[in-house]
Amino acid sequence: MSTTPRRLTAMSRLTVVPMLAALTAALTPSAFAADHGRPAADWQQLARIWEAGEPVPVSLVEALLERTGDTRWYSVEISGARAGYMSVSAALVDDGDVPRLRIETYVRIHFAVDGKTQQIAGHHIEDYNAALRPTRIELWRDTMGRLSQTSVSVVDPASLHVSVTQPDGTHERTVPLPPDFSSELMLSIAMLAGQVRPGWTATFSAFDPYSAMLDRYRVSVPDQAADEMGTLVYLAAEQAGVTMRTWIGEDGVMRRQALPELMGIAMQLCSREEALAPVVGPSLQSDIAVGTPEVNPHQAEQVRLVASAAGTDVATLIPELPYQHVEPCADGSALITISRHVPPERTVSLPISDAEFEQYLSPNEITQSDSPQIRELAHQIIGDETDAWAAAQKLLSWVYKSIGKLKSEPRPISAVEVLAQRKGDCTEHAVLLAALAKAAGVPPRIVTGLVYTNGSYGYHEWNELYVGEWVSMDPSWGKHVLGAGHIQLSSEAADADAILKNNIASGRTIGTLFLEFYPNE
Repeated sequence: MSTTPRRLTAMSRLTVVPMLAALTAALTPSAFAADHGRPAADWQQLARIWEAGEPVPVSLVEALLERTGDTRWYSVEISGARAGYMSVSAALVDDGDVPRLRIETYVRIHFAVDGKTQQIAGHHIEDYNAALRPTRIELWRDTMGRLSQTSVSVVDPASLHVSVTQPDGTHERTVPLPPDFSSELMLSIAMLAGQVRPGWTATFSAFDPYSAMLDRYRVSVPDQAADEMGTLVYLAAEQAGVTMRTWIGEDGVMRRQALPELMGIAMQLCSREEALAPVVGPSLQSDIAVGTPEVNPHQAEQVRLVASAAGTDVATLIPELPYQHVEPCADGSALITISRHVPPERTVSLPISDAEFEQYLSPNEITQSDSPQIRELAHQIIGDETDAWAAAQKLLSWVYKSIGKLKSEPRPISAVEVLAQRKGDCTEHAVLLAALAKAAGVPPRIVTGLVYTNGSYGYHEWNELYVGEWVSMDPSWGKHVLGAGHIQLSSEAADADAILKNNIASGRTIGTLFLEFYPNE
């Protein structure tokens, strides 16, 4: 049995750096400055027109672009080391009788995980209507050689059409369009109108094509907003659960944007030459060394660890769960007690179709439970079995025995792709089990966390399946019931949103979380 954990899930499934870049696109024009040679009343008129949702005169849009200048370049950093670049430009493009605003962004990221080089590249376009609201979003992405395209369009006043094309085909869905749908361009307009000052707040919804997720953002300016880098603005993403810090200079140009809570990810304004200079990227290690206890945690009834974290409280990183007790200490550290899991006491019959589990059973581009191959295979595996727990065990056993084990294959991948290649790391096992479980009527979750092996805890993914109660199961290790060697960080419905949220939960701990066995363990 392979006991190699998934290595650095959050970085190898990296979506956060491109997401940060995408959220920056509309923040870059030097049009942020106070007046830019135009009367303040013009910018205040622009803000009033924009807030009313009315067409913005082309002359005002052209004035914005006059101050944009050439393409702006940013250096991307991870843990204080250069990892790549982002470029962003804006222009008016012909669209019938009236030109429309287009913002175009390029991102390229390089880094290494446990000595293995990873690369991500993205080309992102946003087209705006006359009211300066996004009407079309396109993303072309190359993630370690896996190509994909995400297309988003406003089809009517109440709907967004989302199309994701990836190696297994095209997946389409319709998303309700919130009334405050917009982009960070609203911040540019507010800056021009003189609205952005300490205490100012605003909210808007936007679609991030890198995560294929619609999120709601809250913009706020702290009381002490100005420092040597410029004026600080907070941009908090509600669903992703992260807060970006943006510094805007006196000239209105974004100087820096950072996610200090997430591996020190940041972007810094620089010259084209600096951005395009050769970069090796940071080299990241994924293990948290703890040494060897007297009893292997996977055989122990209970394991206790002392956990500490740089710059935050452990209780914000590791959740309290039935088998995972978190006892916070005054200094921000915590005593973590992990207990051996037990088989479920109560099981139910298949299929499980209660409304509360609908979000867990819906097919998507990651877990394609509506695929004929997935549905047919799930039926073959469970046969006439109607007991949910028995079915879950059959599904896990098939995945464990049938999918080859890889130490790490750090590319985003879907269940249909896993089934075709018949090999993968823990993420591929968890994704395939989730899809098969959905097809069999068993609600799944994908879990990210840490697992003990050979003197350290490494990043890992597994599943929770609902069989009458939620049961933790590890398909890459063939575990129907877990011991005390897994530490859970996050558990979400098996879709693209879940993968992003799980990656963020892991990312918050990388380089900041430290573990040691409690004395006498």
